[in-house]
Amino acid sequence: MADGEPPHAVGYTIRDGLRAEADDPEQMLAAVDWLVDRAAEAPTAEERVRLLGRAGGYAAIVRDLDRAEVLLSDAIISANRHGLARQAAASRIRLADVNALRGDAATAVQQLTELLHEVRNEPSLDDLLDFVHQHLGKAHLEAGNTAKAVHHLSRALAHREQRGDADLLASTRAALARARREEIT
Repeated sequence: MADGEPPHAVGYTIRDGLRAEADDPEQMLAAVDWLVDRAAEAPTAEERVRLLGRAGGYAAIVRDLDRAEVLLSDAIISANRHGLARQAAASRIRLADVNALRGDAATAVQQLTELLHEVRNEPSLDDLLDFVHQHLGKAHLEAGNTAKAVHHLSRALAHREQRGDADLLASTRAALARARREEIT
């Protein structure tokens, strides 16, 4: 276990090309608690934001959505206060996912569309474009906008092909395949 990594199983599986499900929800919940405790003791704002963002992401995976919203909102506020644009963007993506998980895909689409415009206009955040397109595509798919889902997932795939990360490519290809199947039906 690397320093700063929770001593808990945090594995998850992407179901139907869209949403993560914890392999061991109890272990993931224990990891959320562990990360929150470490965030309270974090020596820097950047470390605190990173830990809160991970905790919020894991809370969302186990569908503790109220807790996820609080943790991610705290991470975003702290990141913005300390000029941590990258960390704020990552937590904003996760917070949009929380809204989609709540069944409010329209709000998720709105949040991610706003973030996409911001990321496009900030060169230091260029490497987040694939993540924003990926999550925006999934949100559009959940909102029933399959053509827009295919568009954004295709953009995510193009960015990720340049990056060459096999796991990210597999995730995008699975989501895009689902969107294309739904577009046909």
